[in-house]
Amino acid sequence: MSLRESVRDACDSYLSLKYPPPLFFMDTPCTFARNLELRYPELSKEIWGDNMGCFEQPSKSTTPTENISMPMLVPTEYKSGSVKLPLEDELDHMEHPLTRSKRRVVLQDRFHGKSNPHVSPLCDFHNPDLCVQTNGFKTSYAECENSSRKSQRIRSTCAQSVSVHLFYNYLMDFYSNEKIVHGQRSNLLRMDKVKDVTRGPYMRYTLQ
Repeated sequence: MSLRESVRDACDSYLSLKYPPPLFFMDTPCTFARNLELRYPELSKEIWGDNMGCFEQPSKSTTPTENISMPMLVPTEYKSGSVKLPLEDELDHMEHPLTRSKRRVVLQDRFHGKSNPHVSPLCDFHNPDLCVQTNGFKTSYAECENSSRKSQRIRSTCAQSVSVHLFYNYLMDFYSNEKIVHGQRSNLLRMDKVKDVTRGPYMRYTLQ
């Protein structure tokens, strides 16, 4: 509780998810991938082989390949046709229900990539602009949200005990996420012929 946040915390949070996302943006993807490989070598081999979370195997002797195509990273709302999700029992270990693949990619968000880039040339292989499916993704929205909440947390630290401050942070995150969910649900209920919105087995919205 008193230690400074490290990339190990990000790895633990990532692995705590039931289905870690196929595409993961963060500020230190190189360190994240290396930490995961050192702590869980078999798992990292399973989800990205020798690519260290990149689109291809990074090397100091070569430059990253541009215009790489990875169709599995296309969001479901932009795919032609509906996506039928499998039953949970049909999935292999680390297989994602949307992509039906174990492959994972960890990329650098553009804010930190430009303002505080890493020295190692291997970090260039985590650039989202290298892939035609990800070069248009916005990566700074979450950073803006986190920055806003962080300023409130810092102001509260000076006037609260440790236990109260932890509870305050929990409530802030909870109600912030609840606001997002309520907004999404309200937008769906405005659609024609939608009477109710429920959650499916993968916590996705189901329209009735």
